[in-house]
Amino acid sequence: MQESIDKFNIVKLAVGIKDIEILINRQISNGLLYSNDDHLLKMCFTTRNTPKLINEIIDSDEGSIYWVIAGKIALRQKIIGSFNLELKEQKKICVIGLSDKLFLTQRIPKRPFQGWRYLKNNDTPRDIGLYSKGDVSNTVLEELDRLSLL
Repeated sequence: MQESIDKFNIVKLAVGIKDIEILINRQISNGLLYSNDDHLLKMCFTTRNTPKLINEIIDSDEGSIYWVIAGKIALRQKIIGSFNLELKEQKKICVIGLSDKLFLTQRIPKRPFQGWRYLKNNDTPRDIGLYSKGDVSNTVLEELDRLSLL
């Protein structure tokens, strides 16, 4: 009998972000800023601490980051790669590449925390659907969530 292996994802606060489009624009800007000859990125985010399980997350082909927007997990993106980068000030960062496909998720309250956290597959919210610009706004989703319709 084969043992079940936990697969992990990452959950991160989108600090100061109130709207999905702002998050997307920030990720695209980061992609332009941190792309180089070895790593061409369309979207990414950076963190000071490299997740110890990042290779397992990427290799699983299912690893994602879940974004907390306005106090609730609301969005999921697939993690597609990562690399470490040394900045001029001899400060190292981890650049995590993200898919440009974003999925709206069931909205689950999440208390504030620093950095990022691991999230096991069985603790992840379900996907509601693929996000596209001009789709349902956060306000409408908030109201649907408040009415327990999501």
